[in-house]
Amino acid sequence: MKAVEVLFNPPEPLTVSELTSRIKVELESGFKSVLVAGEISNLRVVQNSGHTYFTLKDEKAQIKVVLWKRRRDYLNLKFKPSDGDQVIVRGSINVYQVQGVYQVNVEYIEQAGLGALLAAYKELEKKLATEGLFELERKRSLPLIPWTVGVVTSQDGAAFRDIRSTIERRFPGIHIILRSVKVQGEGAGLQIAEAISDLNKHGNSEVIIAGRGGGSIEELWAFNEEIVVRAIANSKIPIVSAVGHETDFTLSDQAADKRAATPTAAAEIIVPKKDDIHKQLDSHSDQIWKRMLYFIETKSQTVDDISEKLQSLIKEKIKFRKEKLFSTKRTIDMQSPEKRLSYKRGKLDRAYEDMSLRLKIILNSKKTQHMTVSASLLTKSLETYLNKQKNCLNNQLSRLKVINPTKILERGYAIVTSTDERKVYKFVGELIPGNDLKIRLQDGSRAVTVKGDKIMKQDNLFN
Repeated sequence: MKAVEVLFNPPEPLTVSELTSRIKVELESGFKSVLVAGEISNLRVVQNSGHTYFTLKDEKAQIKVVLWKRRRDYLNLKFKPSDGDQVIVRGSINVYQVQGVYQVNVEYIEQAGLGALLAAYKELEKKLATEGLFELERKRSLPLIPWTVGVVTSQDGAAFRDIRSTIERRFPGIHIILRSVKVQGEGAGLQIAEAISDLNKHGNSEVIIAGRGGGSIEELWAFNEEIVVRAIANSKIPIVSAVGHETDFTLSDQAADKRAATPTAAAEIIVPKKDDIHKQLDSHSDQIWKRMLYFIETKSQTVDDISEKLQSLIKEKIKFRKEKLFSTKRTIDMQSPEKRLSYKRGKLDRAYEDMSLRLKIILNSKKTQHMTVSASLLTKSLETYLNKQKNCLNNQLSRLKVINPTKILERGYAIVTSTDERKVYKFVGELIPGNDLKIRLQDGSRAVTVKGDKIMKQDNLFN
C-alpha cells in the first residue's frame, strides 16, 4: 500500500491558465519571427474593431492568423486578402490564452510569388537605368495645346472613359486617337508596345497617354515589361504614363516623359482648360499692348531728336554740295581758253602802254640827238614786235572762236552729255530709253529722259 501511495503521489497540479502561460512563454520566446506560406480560408473582418482573422492552411495542417487593423492600415496593402489567396505571412507566434490556441500575429503579408516579381522588377530597373533610359535629359516637354492625343489603353476600361471625359470637359474639340489594347494578362505587354509604335508611325498624335486603372502588382505587371519600357523610351512622341492609382509606380512611369498619378490626372496635365488659355491670351495681349505703348512713348523723343539731326545733316550736305558745285564751276570758267587769252591780251596791252610811257619819258628828256634817233628806232621796233604779237594773238583768238563748241551752238547745234557731263554722246545708238541726259543749247541747258525714240523734257537746269 505504501508503494502504491508513493507511486500515486503527484506534484501540485497546474491550472489551465498556468499551463497556457508556460506554453505562451515557450512558444513566443522560441518563435519570435516566422515566415509562413499558405492558403487563406475562413477570412472574416470584425466590423466593430476592423481586425482581420483567417486560417492559413496547406494540405496537411493549418494555423490561426490575426491581422490587426492598425497594422493593416500601416501596410497599405495593394491587394485585398480573400479566401483562396496564396500568401506569404511574416509575423510572430502568439498564444491566445482565452481559447487556448496559438496563432500568427501578422507583421507583413504579400501575395505568393510577389517576392519573385519584385526581384525581377529590381533587376530590370537596374539594367535599364544603366542604359540611361530613365535619365532626365532624355525627357521632352509636352506641347502647350495638343490638338491630337493618342491613348493606349483598353476601350472598355474606366481609364479611357476618365481620359475622354476630362479632355472633352477641359478643351472641347481636341481629337483623340484610341489604340485599344489588353492592359493585363498574357500578351498585354506586346500589344501595348505595338500600339505605341503604331501611333508613332501614324504621326498625327502630338502626345500619347499610356496607362490603365489601379490594381495589384500582377495586374499592373504589363507596364513593367521590358518591351513596353523600351517602346516608351524610343517613342518620338512625348508620352505620359498613367498607370494605376497615386501609390502605384511602374518602370513605364520612370521611362515616360511625364508620370501622372491617375488617367484623369494625365488628361489634366496635357490638356489645359480652354477658359484659362483665353484668360492668359487676353492677359498677355494687354501686357504686350501696354509695353508697346510704353516703348513708343519713351522712344518718341529719341525719334524726334534723330529726325532733327537728320534734317540738319541733309541741309549741311546740300549746302556743301552746292558750294562744291559753284567752286568747280568757277574753276572751269577760269580754265576757259577765252578767259585765258583775254587775260593774256590785257596783260600784253598793259605792258605795251607801260613801255610806250617809258619811251615817251626818255624821248622828252634832254638827251642827245643820237639817243633820240636810237629811241625812235627802238620805239618803232617795239611797236612792230607788239603789233606782230597782237596779230598772232588775234589770229589764235579767231581760230579758237571758230572751234569753240559754244559758237557752234549759236548756229543751232546742241551738245548731249550725261547729267554729270562726264560723257558726251555722239551717236543715236548710245541713247538707251530711260537714260537721264543733259542737252546744252545756246542759251542754257535742259535735263531730259530718253523714252523710245523721243527725248522727254524734265526741267531747266541752267538759264
